[in-house]
Amino acid sequence: MSKKAKLVLGFLPMLAVCITIFWFSSNVAEDSSEQSSVIVDYIESDVFPDLGRMETPSDQKKVDDTISHIVRKAAHFSVYTLLGICAFAAFWFIKKKHFRCLAAWGSAALYAASDEFHQHFVPGRSCEFKDVMIDSCGALLGVGLCLAAVIIISAVRKRKK
Repeated sequence: MSKKAKLVLGFLPMLAVCITIFWFSSNVAEDSSEQSSVIVDYIESDVFPDLGRMETPSDQKKVDDTISHIVRKAAHFSVYTLLGICAFAAFWFIKKKHFRCLAAWGSAALYAASDEFHQHFVPGRSCEFKDVMIDSCGALLGVGLCLAAVIIISAVRKRKK
């Protein structure tokens, strides 16, 4: 396989994750809330059933809103962790690990900022700096996991020699 083909194939998973993020970000606020409410309902009914049985409607709303907030931020963090992993793999051609990490994390963080800017134009959605920070931290975790894997694999290979 040619180097050019490997380069293109290396970026396909990263591109797929970016397209998925863009698609989710394009959903209007009501649709986005419905998507996360499925998970909130599951948590309240199956994981922690007592959370779905508050005495007053206002208490129940506070619980629902808190769980929804956590679910949404966890989704941000986890999808950008995946993007960080894909970005690390996409920049395989950068041989120096610290430059590869910087390119992977930087591209994911830049995408996080552009995604938040994109959400500014979606009805009912907002552009929030804290989401960029959550996304960037998720990407950093993904890059860090890959770097740790590379270091461990390299150490194991050196021991075998």
